[in-house]
Amino acid sequence: MTAAFCGLMANRLKRYDVVTTDQLRKWRNDPAAWQATDQDARRAITKGNIITIETLRAGSDAKAHWIEVALWAQVAALAMVSAGIATALLAAI
Repeated sequence: MTAAFCGLMANRLKRYDVVTTDQLRKWRNDPAAWQATDQDARRAITKGNIITIETLRAGSDAKAHWIEVALWAQVAALAMVSAGIATALLAAI
């Protein structure tokens, strides 16, 4: 049950920060944005990419955590089942 719960937690949807469509429309319609230097434009795009990558990594790390917890829950369950089978076999002898 624990591993199944962890699997569900790992597969849930995560929200990521990206440049909003409103911000893109603002840049498109703003004459000053089109007069920005190449360096300023690259910095603005880079800032948006950095924010997106940071939130993608945070989401991926959270999912990886739940997958690892699920793995150890399955290992523990396998150990308990194996111990139960071994106990039953020894009792039958």
